[in-house]
Amino acid sequence: MRHARRVIRLQRGQVPSALRELYEALERFGPDHFGTGRVLDTLGACCAMRQWFTTAEGFYLEALRVKRRFHDDAGLMITHGQLGRLYLDWNEWDRAERHFVEVRKISERIGHAMGVAQMCNHLGQIWLARGRPKKALELLTESVTRSQTGGWAIREAFALKDRADASIRRLDDARADVERASMLFDRQHFAEGTAHAARVHGRLRRGRRGVRVGR
Repeated sequence: MRHARRVIRLQRGQVPSALRELYEALERFGPDHFGTGRVLDTLGACCAMRQWFTTAEGFYLEALRVKRRFHDDAGLMITHGQLGRLYLDWNEWDRAERHFVEVRKISERIGHAMGVAQMCNHLGQIWLARGRPKKALELLTESVTRSQTGGWAIREAFALKDRADASIRRLDDARADVERASMLFDRQHFAEGTAHAARVHGRLRRGRRGVRVGR
């Protein structure tokens, strides 16, 4: 219950009180309980929100240790994914890639198709950040295709948005992708995704000054 209350407080932006609840939950679970890894994940997310990189990393690494002990594959996917995103945010491409590859392996092993689609997206982001748009496009197209097959509109929209970013030199393709991404986000009333798509629109306009790129 303390863990659940923390989620509500965190969603309301009440990070200090959320941290207090989490530390209480961690103390009650103890160091070797199945639920301990989940609380450690949440503590890592709190610290990542505050940009406390080293502390967030420490919580996630400890969560991996606990979850491995309990063979918690679903939980390991979450923690590896969180670590990958943490390293991605801090431009640690190689470390991010290792964790995203691990998530993909686990997803394929346990039959989590959406996890595979999501990791194709994240790995595509890494190759785009490395300045390798061709490799990025391959992975992002795979993510789009898998997401369409699974009927996951939000997942498809994120992949389309990133593929538009990778296709910025091919204006028509990029515009078509980002417009569909915006439409999918809007249909799901997903404001955060709409904001991400709008950022890509901005980059398209900057990259092709004088050419009108519609929303």
